[in-house]
Amino acid sequence: MDLGIIKEFLTNTGPTAALAALAIILLDRSWRARLDESKQYGERLESLYRQALHAIGTHTESMAKLTARIETFIQQMGKRDGSA
Repeated sequence: MDLGIIKEFLTNTGPTAALAALAIILLDRSWRARLDESKQYGERLESLYRQALHAIGTHTESMAKLTARIETFIQQMGKRDGSA
């Protein structure tokens, strides 16, 4: 909003209208600041979520490899003992 228009409005209107306009301007600034904070918080949460998914995927893959190695080891031990 143009500052000149605001000044002209405030000088040409009564005190109630001037206070109302000022309140609207201040509320708008506050709302925009809060919106920016919310966006940053949302982006941070999304980043943490992606990191958690990556970590879970990595650990799941590692556990699958470990399980396969343990199964192979157990099968080999069974063959040595003659039970397989």
